Amino acid sequence: MPAATFDGANRVVVLPSGSSPIEIDVQADLYSAWKQFVQVSDNAKFAPAFRTIAGDPLPGGLIAEPYFFLQNQAQTTTEGGWRIRPAEQNTTYNLLGNLVPEDDAFDTAVVTTGSFTNLLLGIQPVTQGTDAILTTQTSLLTQNTQILNNIATRKEIDFTGDDTAGWQEVLYDSLGAEYGRFNLFDETKTRINETVASFVARGGMIADRIPA
Repeated sequence: MPAATFDGANRVVVLPSGSSPIEIDVQADLYSAWKQFVQVSDNAKFAPAFRTIAGDPLPGGLIAEPYFFLQNQAQTTTEGGWRIRPAEQNTTYNLLGNLVPEDDAFDTAVVTTGSFTNLLLGIQPVTQGTDAILTTQTSLLTQNTQILNNIATRKEIDFTGDDTAGWQEVLYDSLGAEYGRFNLFDETKTRINETVASFVARGGMIADRIPA
């Protein structure tokens, strides 16, 4: 998909034409396109069209994905006043990414020159830098499944008795290097069972599938 073009003198971001609906990647088709525009000729003289933030820490160990702020605030000689204008056609645009106005008291878009109908839809990513967390959760879920499978297949373990060593062996086989994280050194089957139940619950598995 072609990127947006820029009318620096009038501070207008012109969206590309194409078959509707048109997907616009905010980072690639708007922000990066702007950076390329600035490097051509003397275009750096124009007020910035965007500013961006990314990587800021959020609650819960999350990291903010990039946010791109259209500089639509009150226009001065050095900043603001930018608007987005659709192509001269009937079009729906899906804006993929975090595009937000610098100042929501001002418009972010202007109408086409001709009489066309346009719809701009903002589609923000579902995740906010959660890939690493989701990967960890998936790993835990896999480990949980392996624990349950090992417990179910290790016939030599006496689940009716106090076979702490057997429990620890199964858990060690399942967890490997993760074994030490779960403080599995209590010399009772009850404590081991509670630890496993807690571990399984953390991964979203059903704790009561562990043998009593």
